[in-house]
Amino acid sequence: MKRNTRNSQVLFALDIGTRSIVGVVGNVSDDSFEVFDHEQRLHKKRAMRDGQIEDINLVAKTVVEIKDVLEERNGITLNKVSIAAAGRSLETMRTIYEQDINEDENITPELVHSIEFNAISDALDNFAQNDASKGGFSCVGYDVVSYKLDGYLLSTPVGHRGSHIVIEIIAAFLPFSVVRGLYSVTGLCGLTVESLTLEPIAAINAVVPPDVRLLNIAITDIGAGTSDIGISKNGSIVAYDMVTIAGDEVTEGLMKHYLVDFNMGESMKFKLSEDNEQVSFTDILGITHSCSKDSVLNTIDPVLEKLCDSIAESILSVNDGPPTALFLVGGGSQVPGLCTKMASKLNMPAERVTLGGKHPYRSITLHTDALLTPEFVTPLGIGATSRLTHIHDLFSVTVNGEKITMPGTENIKVLDALLLAGIKASNLIGRSPAPVTYFLNDEKKTLRGTLSTPGEVSVNNAPATLDTEIRQGDEISVVFAQNGTPPSLTIAELCAGFKKTVLSVKVNGKKAKKNYSIQHNDAIVVSVGDDIDDMDDFDEPGAEAPDHDGELTLKTDTFEYVEVKETLTDDADGSPQTKSARGIRVCVNDEWINVPVQDGESPLFLDMLNFIDIDTKAAKGDLILSINDYPASYTDNVHDGDKVLIRWSEE
Repeated sequence: MKRNTRNSQVLFALDIGTRSIVGVVGNVSDDSFEVFDHEQRLHKKRAMRDGQIEDINLVAKTVVEIKDVLEERNGITLNKVSIAAAGRSLETMRTIYEQDINEDENITPELVHSIEFNAISDALDNFAQNDASKGGFSCVGYDVVSYKLDGYLLSTPVGHRGSHIVIEIIAAFLPFSVVRGLYSVTGLCGLTVESLTLEPIAAINAVVPPDVRLLNIAITDIGAGTSDIGISKNGSIVAYDMVTIAGDEVTEGLMKHYLVDFNMGESMKFKLSEDNEQVSFTDILGITHSCSKDSVLNTIDPVLEKLCDSIAESILSVNDGPPTALFLVGGGSQVPGLCTKMASKLNMPAERVTLGGKHPYRSITLHTDALLTPEFVTPLGIGATSRLTHIHDLFSVTVNGEKITMPGTENIKVLDALLLAGIKASNLIGRSPAPVTYFLNDEKKTLRGTLSTPGEVSVNNAPATLDTEIRQGDEISVVFAQNGTPPSLTIAELCAGFKKTVLSVKVNGKKAKKNYSIQHNDAIVVSVGDDIDDMDDFDEPGAEAPDHDGELTLKTDTFEYVEVKETLTDDADGSPQTKSARGIRVCVNDEWINVPVQDGESPLFLDMLNFIDIDTKAAKGDLILSINDYPASYTDNVHDGDKVLIRWSEE
């Protein structure tokens, strides 16, 4: 049965796990995530290891299967997706950022998002500075630890007024290769990443609501490849960590002891959480066996001990002691006896360690109780988290030695980095000056200047273009273009070319000075004679005969010239506007301006960036570019009377 849903409201959350992939679709609002369908598929082969994608094409094929099923079953089209990264090689950093604000205006959500983004940028810079070898890391998530407005702690500053705000965040970083693998899969599936978060962030947002975070609660997402850890305390998420031992180690222990392949080992592991006393399996020799559940549990007990030791050590380290409560989630958390072991390792009461995701959620509505298991906490949390964050993964590059932090959507290009660095694309396009055409005694003449030198861009010392894609840690070098030298010719220089005596010079019917520089479309009349006596025919002689060929000395400096301009009417208010005859009128961000036209060619859209004041270092949403209300690109031509818009979407 097809559901009556609107695509604009539908959110597609995808949990790309080491053992399986789960897709969840639902309607999202400011305060809830209403799930109406889900689909889970196991990897056909071992396509991932420790949360890292190894076979991109195989993983993409499984994602497409899930996507197709959800689309067909619900009559929808899925173009965007929210995803999460496992905590393999996870690094974290706490950063405090301060900013003065206007105390006469209420603090808006947009201002808070901007301040958070600046804090993340600082965290990324500090992270790279602390260890130069970490240039290949990307910020994949963050949580606000605290806000202070004029020295007072607030749960949120939105709606308040003050003059100084301080924000403390904890940012999570993963190797860029991990993030790139996820983007490669979604790209092959025709999906655009709408949001990216960290798996423990998603899990803790699902299981531990904000008002419960006053308590010191730990959550551990035991997947197949990694065990990801999150800690809440005093109302905030205060720490993340991960260990590289998880469910796969249990499966591998079964494989070695019982001589089974990976899939059979997985099947045996899941049978341990089922209501049965015997576990049946077939080994690689084709022999079928049946063992008691207790016997199998005894076999994997050393692996479970090692798993619990690693998780407990991590929790005790990042939390400075045992938490008040611990939730275990993820497919690997359901092995019988695991909660009891964890309680013992942390010296906690057994009832304070439990499985998460087995009870209804506060802000997530489910279409079926089948999702009320620890295995589905993370995909549900990815959907719930997507409505809370406005930040994709972040990465940094350098532009002429200056570090630039960028939101890591797909297909980030050199041009995007240059805009954030305050460098306009027009700086790379050298302009050859327009030729000057004038009329000398009714004969058309053309005067040309020197050619321009185009700008150069390189990425990691290799030649690049504005469309070259960039990635974490890239070094971008820009050499600005050099414009050509405009043509120049004075009346004195012009007259020096005459062999005969120059008697009089007029420009556009007016007597001209010898140092007047000839302009476009000037009509110049030079009167010459064979004899100096011919000068008597003129009231004001213009020159005397040269002493030798190629030289000229003007006898007077009293020539006059008046530049001709045209008057236009401004369409906006009807007031007259004067402009050069070689320009056009363009409305840029609701303001009419004169735009020069060189060599008769229409200016490009990117030239309009020279006429606006836009802060390219503080992105406020997406950059909107349009001509006459239609989307525009930087290489589109702009014509007389066009309406151009260049602004941030959240301004």
